[in-house]
Amino acid sequence: MPPSTDLNLLRLQHLDERRRPLVVRSIILMAGFCLLLIGLHGWSLWASRQGELDQTAISTENMARALASHAERSLTVADSVLAEMVERVEQSATQPLDIPRLHARMARITRTSEEVRELYIYGADGERLATSLPSVLPGNNMDREYFRYHMTHTDLGTRIGKPIFSRSTGIQTIPVSRRINRPDGSFGGVAMASLNLDYFGKFYDSFDVGRTGTIILAVDDGTLLYRRPFSAAMVGTSIRNGPVFQAYSRSGPVGTAMMVARIDGVERLYSYRHLDGFPLLVATAQAKDEILGGWWMAVIKMSCVVVFAVCRLGWGG
Repeated sequence: MPPSTDLNLLRLQHLDERRRPLVVRSIILMAGFCLLLIGLHGWSLWASRQGELDQTAISTENMARALASHAERSLTVADSVLAEMVERVEQSATQPLDIPRLHARMARITRTSEEVRELYIYGADGERLATSLPSVLPGNNMDREYFRYHMTHTDLGTRIGKPIFSRSTGIQTIPVSRRINRPDGSFGGVAMASLNLDYFGKFYDSFDVGRTGTIILAVDDGTLLYRRPFSAAMVGTSIRNGPVFQAYSRSGPVGTAMMVARIDGVERLYSYRHLDGFPLLVATAQAKDEILGGWWMAVIKMSCVVVFAVCRLGWGG
């Protein structure tokens, strides 16, 4: 090989040796930049995900507050009506009870109240004394759970019972009742208002909780009064061992948490609230998959952009 060729090879080797560190540094710099780009992308996605969950939490908390306010107003109406009925009956100890006038009053209340479907007054023997229905149909309600409760308990407050099917109309309702006392304090009967389940259902249907979201109304003992999506078979069942009541027992009357439902196994973001004046708990929830559905689409789109940019940088290097 001529000397000039050897000299050229030596020069090329020398140049390669001088360029090698520069190439290595360029590769390291490019890799670091790509990692930084991926890291910024990941942080942006995480912040976006958390923002989506936080925004939904605010929405469900506001929804739970509205549900609690609605339920409290409805129960306040029933409570006021029952207080009036009990007072009228208890005053009959000194003056005869005007049944026709009382019937007219009860019928007028149910006509003008969306919440209250039926009103009844029962004597101590369980027989109907007055009703909001067109006529006082024969019947005895001594076997009803709410009636037996008032027979054996002396408290005079309003009580929310387990949902029942009306023997007069066959419609499923929520019984709200009060004890009636005789002048000597002994049991004198029961005043009962049947709350309309459809009234709650129509209100709950006005909220957008997604395809698999839910709204719950339940008594403190875990008795389910209403659940959206509605199932008549579930009304009156116990959800005391479910996630909402477990969170309520741990964290107090107001809370928001991601939980898995025992009923259907769906993970949802729940917000619940206990009513101030009545033994009721309301809750609303949206499915985690639906909350993050849009976020996952953004993840896929942004990931494609980042991969494309990294590949272009790699090819350019």
